[in-house]
Amino acid sequence: EALYPIIEPAATHMYPAIEAEPDGTLHLAYTRAEGVYERIYHTAFAADATGPDPDPPVEAFASAEGSGAALASSPSGDVVYLAFGDGNNIALTTTDTTNGPAPVYIGGSGTAHSPVLATREGGGALVYFTNVSGLSNELHAVPFSYDGTTLTFSTMVLVISDTVPPYQPTITHITDDIYFVAWSGGPNPDYRIRGTFVELAP
Repeated sequence: EALYPIIEPAATHMYPAIEAEPDGTLHLAYTRAEGVYERIYHTAFAADATGPDPDPPVEAFASAEGSGAALASSPSGDVVYLAFGDGNNIALTTTDTTNGPAPVYIGGSGTAHSPVLATREGGGALVYFTNVSGLSNELHAVPFSYDGTTLTFSTMVLVISDTVPPYQPTITHITDDIYFVAWSGGPNPDYRIRGTFVELAP
């Protein structure tokens, strides 16, 4: 009974992502189908189930092909980052649609998809897939920085170029510039979980 039942009951929603700030505020991002297009929407609400209803969902960024959102709060909770697929690229911005930064984009040799975020103070890192062919994908990682005004990507790292199925990867910040990345890899159908430490300097 603690969950809000339905947000936008008349719309088709997909690929939800949720993140909690240190003060308990919850952020929800999702893909909303609008005719032949898919767009990214975001809302925030109190963690207390007896509190107010969620804020009205706001389109996070005007995109005709937004899909697969990811959210991550900075350790201090000052900013909540939002990444999503936008056509052949991955877009990165924040949930502040009024005063937040302009989105930045990164991609690869194929369609980029399945972004996941890890944060540290002043930025973080993003992992995502680019499709090579069929179910085969490359896994990329890229650090980013944010000075309160501008988002900036640093050098992208190719984590693995073997046959990687399109199952969600994951990333976590360990210390300083060190992150740990894990994914499912290997030949079909004998996929195995793999992981590695990656140095990603902003």
